[in-house]
Formats: sequence, C-alpha cells, structure tokens
Amino acid sequence: MKNISTPLTLGLLVSLAVAFVVSWIPDSPLVTMLALFTDPAAMRPWTFLTYPWAVPGDGNALFFFLLMGLWLWGIGGQIERSTNARTYIALWLGATVVHGLTYFVVAQGLKDHFLAGPGLPVAFFAVYLGGRYPNQGISFFGIIPMTMKIVAIIVAVLTFFGYGTGAPLLGLAAVAPLALAWGLGSRQWQLHPGRSRADVKFERKKEAEFDQFRDEVRRREIEREEKERLRRLFESSLDDGDDSANSR
Repeated sequence: MKNISTPLTLGLLVSLAVAFVVSWIPDSPLVTMLALFTDPAAMRPWTFLTYPWAVPGDGNALFFFLLMGLWLWGIGGQIERSTNARTYIALWLGATVVHGLTYFVVAQGLKDHFLAGPGLPVAFFAVYLGGRYPNQGISFFGIIPMTMKIVAIIVAVLTFFGYGTGAPLLGLAAVAPLALAWGLGSRQWQLHPGRSRADVKFERKKEAEFDQFRDEVRRREIEREEKERLRRLFESSLDDGDDSANSR
C-alpha cells in the first residue's frame, strides 16, 4: 500500500467524522462540550480550539458536512503538499483561535450566540490558498472554472452572509481574519530585513512557479499511475478471457 500524501488532512477529516457520529447519538453532550459560547458565563477556555469539532450530528447537517469534507480534502490536501506539517498545523490552530477570539469579542452583548463547526478554519484555508496561488485555475465544485483568487472572494462573501444572518457584525467578525489568511498566503506580511522589495517579489514569483511546476508534475504522475492501472486491468481481463476460452 502506498504512503498517503496528505496524512494530516486525512486525520483531520476522520476526527471530524468521528465527532459527527458521536454527536448523532441521542443526548450526546459533545457539541455542548466543544462549542464556543459567547456568553462569558458559559464560555470555557478550551473551546477556542475545539469548536471546529462541535459538529451537529443530525440528518439536516449531513449534506453540508459532506460538502465541507470534500472542500477540506481538496484545499487542505493542496496546502499540506505545498508546505509542511508544522505550517499546516500552525495555520489550522491559528485560524481556529483567531476566528474564535474575533467572534467572541464582537458577539459580546449579543445573546444566545455560539460558534460550532469547521466552517471558519476551512474558509481560512481557502483564502490562504487563494493568496498563495491567485492565478491558479480550478473547477469550483468540479463544475465552474475559475481562479483561486475568485474562489477566495466567493468564500469571503459566503462567510459574511452565512455567519452574519440577522447580525451583520458577526458576519464582519467571521470575515475579518480572512484578511490575515490572504496576507499570509501571498506572503505580504512576512518580514524580510535587509532585502529589497524587488528581490522579495522575484523570490515569491520563483517560489510560486516552482509550486505550480511541482503540482503539475504530481498531477501528471497521478494520471500516469491511473493509466498504468487501467492498462494492467485491461490486460488482466484479456488473460481471463483467454483462460476461459482455453478451458472450453
């Protein structure tokens, strides 16, 4: 069996799926334990890290949970392949905490609000990837061709309206950290002491070109392996047909 190229993303998806199943059990306290409540009296410090796993395990949420999982598998996998484990973990935890803190502060004075589910960290991942590869072409949900920059904008708009329904300030709180995601992805906010802006831009361009080249090589390798698998399958079917003919 070949090594999995995105073990962190796979592990994250499995843990979210387990949380969904556990929450589906009647009277499960998991969502209440992990969700980030904005009421200071009900808030628990660890929930600034755990609210992405507060996934409501009900049938109505299943479709959106599966959609979110597919989205995370795609963008999370690309981030994992193009960076490293330390960066990936730092991005996920940093996004979770920053979004949680921003939402918690803005929600003070608003009653009955809480934060649950992986939507905000996943949006952070998408905008980070848009900043890193703004001109990379993809098929949005496998249907509509567009660039990652456009995807990042769409994600930001959906985040605002999704979390700001009935409370626009909470929509702004959900979107604000995405500016950090874009800045980190585009490397605009990294410090480069003693180096000119032109040198930094040139290095970023070369890094982006190399990342795109590496992704293209991986894509072609996957295609080659798939063609080889199909060829072996075809040859095996021919051999089975010959054996059947000879046995008659």
